[in-house]
Amino acid sequence: MCFDRQASADGLDEFAISTYSAFQQFPDVSGQVVVWEDGRGAASGTEYDIYGKDLGTGVEFSVTTATGSQYRPVISGDVVVWEDYRNGGADIYAKNLSTGVEFPISTASRNQRRPQIDGNLIVWQDERNGGSDIYGFDLLTNMEFVVSSAVGDQFRPAISGDTVIWVDSRNRGVQGLNLSTSTAYAINNTFTADFRGPAIDGETVVWMGVRDGVEGLYRTDLTTGDYFLVRAQSETSQLIQTPVIEGSTILWGEGEGGAPNLFDIYGEDFTNGNTFFVSNAAGGQYYPAIDNGLIVWTDGRSNQNSPNIYGAVLPTIPEPTNLALVAMLAGWGLVRRRRLQGCSGSRLARHSYQSDRKATKPSLP
Repeated sequence: MCFDRQASADGLDEFAISTYSAFQQFPDVSGQVVVWEDGRGAASGTEYDIYGKDLGTGVEFSVTTATGSQYRPVISGDVVVWEDYRNGGADIYAKNLSTGVEFPISTASRNQRRPQIDGNLIVWQDERNGGSDIYGFDLLTNMEFVVSSAVGDQFRPAISGDTVIWVDSRNRGVQGLNLSTSTAYAINNTFTADFRGPAIDGETVVWMGVRDGVEGLYRTDLTTGDYFLVRAQSETSQLIQTPVIEGSTILWGEGEGGAPNLFDIYGEDFTNGNTFFVSNAAGGQYYPAIDNGLIVWTDGRSNQNSPNIYGAVLPTIPEPTNLALVAMLAGWGLVRRRRLQGCSGSRLARHSYQSDRKATKPSLP
């Protein structure tokens, strides 16, 4: 039997991941490892670095403290990727946490920014040709490739398996490409806010735009082409920010009423239409990320001008096989010990990259 837990009206049970007295933002998570952009080195002139924490061991660590600044880390399995300014302009660098080896992904001319990773595939927006295009890199073949270099600008990529999506200035919409089949997708043509997405998991894309005269957060099924309104913009939901998706769970930040810059984090399970709070703590909560039911975000409850990293676990999560992680979650009140026996599998398992380009999720050792 697996344990479950119900969210309260005020959100899920939350826990602090890093509360260092410096600006921390843009977290990402894979398995039990969380990474984020961290300003603790700013006083020494190194500006922003990348830090991480293994929730199974409770150990916090630096991913990179190279010269210049490093921004917007993403993680899949043992590989962390980020936007790096050690050479002056923006490049893409990565580090394998298992081997400790740090290496460049792209140091082409001009800027390479906003990387995303899934399994062995990394994508980013690239300005080497003057405008902004989408490029990629395969960690298995060590080969760089072009995803889209069409007329106009392509930016804000996201990736799931073999499918890459991005914002495209040709129609101010969201486009996509399956790298294995070369199938192209025109997901929408009314993208209204460049900084708010899009995101993809499997065959489902979430994006901000306008359909049938209604501006809001939408979901598109790539298999059928059907689209669905998740959340409409209104007088009481003035801003919807940074949607992300995993399985049937969609998360987003939303600014309420007279305080549009103080976001809370909401979620929806689109299989039943249930909407729930993830966090509506004091201050603002921003930039959620999710992996296997573990949600992380930027949190301003202690100091809106110097936010920290917090997390929560979704209800109905199979027992982790890592005993240290079980003990830690129990200490947070997230595990009902009496219900652990007989539960197999783990939603808190690392990704690893395989030759078929699909991310797999083996159990933790």
